[in-house]
Amino acid sequence: MRWYGSAKGVSLVETVMNMLLTAIVISIVMVMLSITFKIGFQIHSQLTIDEEIVKLSSNLKYIVSRNWTGLDLSEGLDGDTITLESRFPLIPEASVATITYRDGRLMFIYRESENTLARTVLAEHLDQFTFYDLEGQYLYYRAVFEYRGATKEIDGAVRIY
Repeated sequence: MRWYGSAKGVSLVETVMNMLLTAIVISIVMVMLSITFKIGFQIHSQLTIDEEIVKLSSNLKYIVSRNWTGLDLSEGLDGDTITLESRFPLIPEASVATITYRDGRLMFIYRESENTLARTVLAEHLDQFTFYDLEGQYLYYRAVFEYRGATKEIDGAVRIY
């Protein structure tokens, strides 16, 4: 019998080398994907913290500066809670609300009706929060945010009119 052409089969060494090269390429791709996902999660964590910082700042500014006419410091400046009062000329009683830090959240608690308290979350993912100084018309606060291993500390102030 005569064979036309030189048909060459794949040897065992060539097969093993191809499998080894494929394993190396797949390993490199997996390492690159792992690094990419790790960086992606870090960026997501930082963006989440930055979003909470903006929410904290804007919510405190809106609530303290616009809706309430006074800060009740009869018991001093408690580190994680402030009491706000709103007085109107035609209403003899003051409306009272608090901004307090509890369980990783800064909450605004106010009386919605005579028997109902309403709670609004001003910021989440807080590891620490404190109101630490009242100077002139500014109330200063410090917050430490923590989310999925990423942390960020900020100092801020809100103006009280």
